[in-house]
Amino acid sequence: LVCRYFIDEFYRYTCHLEHVDTAITAISGDHLLSKADQDVVRVYFTDSKLTAVPQIIFDKFPTLTFLYAANSSLNIIDDQTFGKCSGSLQHVDLSGNGIFRITPTAFRNCSALTTLDLTGNPLDFISMKMSSYNPLLEYVYLTHFQFMTLD
Repeated sequence: LVCRYFIDEFYRYTCHLEHVDTAITAISGDHLLSKADQDVVRVYFTDSKLTAVPQIIFDKFPTLTFLYAANSSLNIIDDQTFGKCSGSLQHVDLSGNGIFRITPTAFRNCSALTTLDLTGNPLDFISMKMSSYNPLLEYVYLTHFQFMTLD
């Protein structure tokens, strides 16, 4: 799998991955001059089919702060979805997936998580206990409330 590395408009070093499935075990690509894996702070998945975030993402990019996995076919977010999440991950965009359930401990390894975008998902269950595992979590963006159960 080849990553397209670039610096975004705010000078953040970014990796863009296309056509990913959960089973990837390696990421290649040519870094920009004087940049390396530890400089990547943002990862974007596009045109991907995920059942979980591939662990290689957290292993390869230890300073990752932003993850975009919108429209990537995720359905349930549980303890296996983020595995050994990076301790630096602050913002996760999971908008536009088919997520209908999130377990309370799903993000427990994402200790720096502050923002979670769940807009455009048909959530029917979200536990308020999630905030006890993620005390820094300040913002959770939702759009579908009509059938949601808050535990």
